[in-house]
Amino acid sequence: MSKPLIVSLASGSKANCTLVSDGKTHILIDFGLSCRKVKQSLKDYGLDLSNVSAVFITHEHCDHVAGLPTFFKNYDVPVYITEPSYLDYIRGKGFEFRSRFTVVSETFSVSVDKIRVCSMPVRHDSAACVAYKLSGDGISLGICTDVGSPTEELFAFFKDCGCVITESNYDEKMLRCGIYPQELKYRIMSQSGHTSNDDCARFVARLAKNGVKNVLLAHISPENNTPELAVYVTAEALRDNGVSLDFLAAAPRDGAIAFPPVVND
Repeated sequence: MSKPLIVSLASGSKANCTLVSDGKTHILIDFGLSCRKVKQSLKDYGLDLSNVSAVFITHEHCDHVAGLPTFFKNYDVPVYITEPSYLDYIRGKGFEFRSRFTVVSETFSVSVDKIRVCSMPVRHDSAACVAYKLSGDGISLGICTDVGSPTEELFAFFKDCGCVITESNYDEKMLRCGIYPQELKYRIMSQSGHTSNDDCARFVARLAKNGVKNVLLAHISPENNTPELAVYVTAEALRDNGVSLDFLAAAPRDGAIAFPPVVND
């Protein structure tokens, strides 16, 4: 593979993993899939896990880190994680792997070959959670899959990206009328929970006004949302605001979707 590529390998409450590649350097954002499934998915793009240069973890919840123990046992690759998430991870399930992480602050910047990776903290009910921005030759991506609601700071972080992967987790009516316990509903709808379709739609419309051209809706709840509804709500907001995108889709929960990056001039 020699061309830039962004692929959501999995997105949702069970597993999250995204491939970002400039054609020469290959990075994973999160590792919620098993090693076996990641290897299978990468094979479709002519890659193997041994080709991965670095892994960046958004936060320590299981759906973002479940595949790490097997990965650590078989590959010597830097895995970046914020200090609060690192401490929570090793206390709960990974003390034997404490030396395998590259521990960083919630706001950091690092280059992996020619890809620059920057982070910013976002509000989520984890020890810590970050959004990432990746830039390089043919890559211009902002990614945030778990956040209570998009903030002004997140907009400023993403507004110059060519591509954005952002959460559109739940439909508020479906959640309120659904079977979840009331306490869980409140947690999901809180500022430290997840992003609703309506909040996502407003956020995407603002980004589109600022020049963002490609958006992938992510972390869509299987109980309180549908991919079709998430796309519809965002598309309506775009129409209402008189803006459009070159690409708008919902990431599948259990499969991969290639996401077109913006190629630099």
